[in-house]
Amino acid sequence: DHEKKEEHKSVNAAEKLEHQLEEKVKKAVQTRAEKRKAFLVANQKAASAGSAISAVDGHDTLLATFEATEKAVDVAFRKRKPITFRMAPFYSGWVEAQGLLIDGVRYCVLAYGSLALFDREAAPRKKLASLKLHGAVVEPKPSDLERNARVEVRRGNRRITLRPPPHGSKYHKKAAALVDMAAILIVAIGHANGSPDIKELEVFRRKGAADDTA
Repeated sequence: DHEKKEEHKSVNAAEKLEHQLEEKVKKAVQTRAEKRKAFLVANQKAASAGSAISAVDGHDTLLATFEATEKAVDVAFRKRKPITFRMAPFYSGWVEAQGLLIDGVRYCVLAYGSLALFDREAAPRKKLASLKLHGAVVEPKPSDLERNARVEVRRGNRRITLRPPPHGSKYHKKAAALVDMAAILIVAIGHANGSPDIKELEVFRRKGAADDTA
């Protein structure tokens, strides 16, 4: 009986130790998962649709290859290193639009990789049309007559042309100049289309900065 009691105690002690080890392992795994989740959430707060990774742990990545950036991001996730994002441009203002069943002055919102047109500036408002920027191209349409100049955005067989509202109208003061509108769209579409376009834009930007300081 004594031997059986001692054996029973040993079994209970082993089971208890095994249970404690399982709990410690479970807690450690859970803690790592929670830390990883917190790290991801912290980085996701800095990013939105159309954002580009500009640096990993302080090292520039905008001109790096996709493979190199992917590897750097993977290491950053595992070692909890900071990731820096460059936000895609935002724009809102009145435009004169034609296309997507729209013809006239509408309120434009460019954000999160999408171009949307509304019937008014303030809520409540109705979305009249929208166009995803991923896969889209933008083409300025110059003209000898300033009023006829415009910028066209195409995605597949969907297209829309934009230009500032007429001079003298109440909407004109809340609109960007056509050249600014085109520039914003080019950068936004570059972000939406991803790595190759971002790289091309960054090379162009850095070359311009070098030329300005030469």
